[in-house]
Amino acid sequence: MAPGDREQVAEVFRKELDGHIATIAESVHEARRLFPDWEISDALRRTSHTLRGVLRSVGLSEPARMADALDELLDFKSREHQALEEVDLVLIDQSGRLMRYAAGRLGPALELSRDVALQFEELAGALTQRLKFISAGDTAPARIEDGAFAPLEFESDEPAASADDRIEASSATADPLTDDDELMQAFREEAQEILGRLGDRIGRWRRGEPTVTTLSAMRRELHTFKGGARAVGWRSLGALAHNAETLLENEALTASAKNEVSELIQEVHDVAAVAVSSPPGDMIGDIERLNRRVVAFSEGSGPVEAPETLVEAEDVETGPSQSPALPFPGEQPANVPPPAPVADSDARAVRVRTEMLDELVNYSGEVSILRARLQQQIQMVKSNIGELGETVRVFRDQLRDLEIESEAQMLATNERIREEGGMSEFDPLELDRFSRLQTLNRQLGESLGGLVSIQAGISEFASDAENTLQQQRHLSESLQEGLLRTRMISFVSIVPRLRHLTRQTATELGRSVNLEVVGEKVEVDRKVLDQMSASFEHIIRNAVSHGIEDVDSRRAAGKPAAGRIRIELEQDGNDIVIRIGDDGRGIDLAAIEARARELGLLKPAQEMTEEDLVRILAAPGLSTAGRVTEVSGRGVGMDVVGEMARQLSGTVSVETKPGEGTTFSLRVPVTLAVSHALLVYAGEQMFAVPARLIVNVLRIPREDVEPGDADSDAYTYYSDRRIPVLDLARRLGLPSRDDPRNVSNVIVVRAGLREIGLQVESISDTREIVVKPLGTLLQSIPGIGAVTLLGDGSIVLILDVPNLWQNRHLDVASDTYAVARTGGDNVTVMVVDDSMTVRSVMGRDLQNNGFEVILAKDGVDAVEQLRHTVPDILLVDLEMPRMDGFELTRRLRDDENLSRVPILIITSRAGVRHREQAMNLGANGYMSKPYRLDELVKNIVDLTGPAAEPTSGAKTPETLH
Repeated sequence: MAPGDREQVAEVFRKELDGHIATIAESVHEARRLFPDWEISDALRRTSHTLRGVLRSVGLSEPARMADALDELLDFKSREHQALEEVDLVLIDQSGRLMRYAAGRLGPALELSRDVALQFEELAGALTQRLKFISAGDTAPARIEDGAFAPLEFESDEPAASADDRIEASSATADPLTDDDELMQAFREEAQEILGRLGDRIGRWRRGEPTVTTLSAMRRELHTFKGGARAVGWRSLGALAHNAETLLENEALTASAKNEVSELIQEVHDVAAVAVSSPPGDMIGDIERLNRRVVAFSEGSGPVEAPETLVEAEDVETGPSQSPALPFPGEQPANVPPPAPVADSDARAVRVRTEMLDELVNYSGEVSILRARLQQQIQMVKSNIGELGETVRVFRDQLRDLEIESEAQMLATNERIREEGGMSEFDPLELDRFSRLQTLNRQLGESLGGLVSIQAGISEFASDAENTLQQQRHLSESLQEGLLRTRMISFVSIVPRLRHLTRQTATELGRSVNLEVVGEKVEVDRKVLDQMSASFEHIIRNAVSHGIEDVDSRRAAGKPAAGRIRIELEQDGNDIVIRIGDDGRGIDLAAIEARARELGLLKPAQEMTEEDLVRILAAPGLSTAGRVTEVSGRGVGMDVVGEMARQLSGTVSVETKPGEGTTFSLRVPVTLAVSHALLVYAGEQMFAVPARLIVNVLRIPREDVEPGDADSDAYTYYSDRRIPVLDLARRLGLPSRDDPRNVSNVIVVRAGLREIGLQVESISDTREIVVKPLGTLLQSIPGIGAVTLLGDGSIVLILDVPNLWQNRHLDVASDTYAVARTGGDNVTVMVVDDSMTVRSVMGRDLQNNGFEVILAKDGVDAVEQLRHTVPDILLVDLEMPRMDGFELTRRLRDDENLSRVPILIITSRAGVRHREQAMNLGANGYMSKPYRLDELVKNIVDLTGPAAEPTSGAKTPETLH
């Protein structure tokens, strides 16, 4: 392995190891808090299992044996449903502490000193001995001394630690955070407010506002933040705030090195903001490193107050913010003052879990659906009342005719009797003598009067019900708006994380990059922002890695030495538009075209526009990078960005100019809960088109839509511009009907950067709809974004028009790609493993042997990527979060389109039981870690055929040490 690759793998390994160590520390702390009722968590089990493979992948055999013993102990305890004892917790804790100690002393070649290696051997023996005791039914000694195997206490040849090293060492262990979840949540909420004010103060100071006033305000904010961190036992974070506060107290330093100090304080703000919104163990390393830098800067630039260590002997402060750190688990608190009384403003605040808020929003949507059904039923009642009125009118007319006819008949009878001389001088009516017919007529008239009264009563009731329902509608909409506003958060809440990511990535790559944010006060639905955060991070990493040039190249091009990434946000109706642009080299469209032709994504003679080439950039597995790194790679990541936007019913578009930079534009709805849509028909099926995408609705003669062919789209003209037209019924494979009036209904909608026409058979009306997520069976259907329920109970599919258009546009290219893959020489391998280090090492080994590689971090990620790209073989780990290797194998074998793809299991589980279960589920092969590359290549060749065989034979991977 080349030296550059070795260093990159080592850096990836260190980062992943930090996460595993933090998981162990948090698990031990949680276990001690709940002891003896704590059960082994899935996170701890995954960590112990993943460590086995990761440590072997980088050649650390002694730590790997310790991880083997730890994983076997935890596996036995879980399988036998045995509770952890004190001795188990000590051994687990020592494992994490020794790993942390060793991680801080690994060189670029990932070598361990002999003393540390012996420590791992001793701890592995203790774990193995413990497993023998409990598996034999015996009991181990009641307690192992905490000092045994303690990595921070054994003798070493290294020199005594300096003050800075003591800060690092003391903060290396997990902070003894409070067990009070409510107190911790209160601190997080207060910290976000404090950091928000601190961020504003930093910005004002950097813009040149009065220094003394601004610095004083910044110190107050840091002082308050420090007190809160100490109150919950977050000592490392409190120490960082204290040292930053001390730095700002040096007036000479802040005056002479304002830019350096402001940049450092900004970094303190960003790291603290990320820390309070993340699990406590995630940022331990970042806090330690930044703390050292703050202290070193203070000491190297002038006489300042001695830095705060994490175990303080004396630090007398005044004011309500003073709160001593909480003790370690098992220690007794000494002289801990009672918490300060809560202010009135805080007393009126109520914390609501986001899950409960989501449920309330969902219930309000259900109320809207029920209201629509009631409205429809009342309309039916009013329609029936109208029909009843018409029936009463006809009945009245018929009764009048009957009465006239009966009177005429009576008069004729009286006249005949009078002529015969039998008539008395009085009329029968004057004597109240009525015939049976006349009596029935009068009774019918009375019944008619009652019927009219009932009709009037029902009509009045329906009107009152309609008015009441209208009032309920206004109240329901106000409630829904209030709930949705409650779920809205400002984009500024994730800006510190993005700044931290930009700074960290730029430092790793040796570049200088500034991040600018415009419109950060724009509010977005929390769920939308949470789902898109990963996309923002990937685009920024991509920009720093592939967009921004190095300092020398920028200067040669006449650009500032520091690159710039600019995020702009604006609200456009019911959409939020986020533009993320850089001033780097831009996208190499010629390289993309060449790579696309190499992969068969373009026909040999096919020419595509710049917009089409940029869209191909998001095709899974497409990358023009010279080498694939864990930082970024324009390939797998960009299609995930597009897929995430599609799940949110949004769009992604790209604009690039060579030498000037690239801008990604993401358009997503403000909220996912409620929307307006136009209901249309295609092939006698009703669909909903989101109103926010609609530009105009046209009703034009059919001949104005020019038909397309295999190489071109149908089109029409709108506002003197030619736009392509997509026939919805034909695209969805539905039977279409011709309009006898010879007209076409065309809806002009936005699809990314362009406008297209959507041709439908008829248009119903506009409705407010409650958006429901798709079920599992419908998620893979292109062009369908969500569903909604109408008032009559019918289910309507909500169209994802941009995705519908893109899939239509790439159909021919996808077929070409499939044909090209069949006749190609390279074999595509998908590596599915939750360990970043394993993915990195295995990916490089396979690429060096001529294979195309796709990386997936777990089963769910693999399933997502398999929607777009089908590899020749999958290499799958067994134990992964979200979806493990067993479940992934089962799902692939149940999928008709993927059931023939070979699956090779590569896992640390070498037991017969796991092998048999995997093979019974349909796996084609089984290998255990650590693997031999020649065996791996041979298995791939055997499972995929001769086309997979490397041209120059398998290359032996170099070890990292």
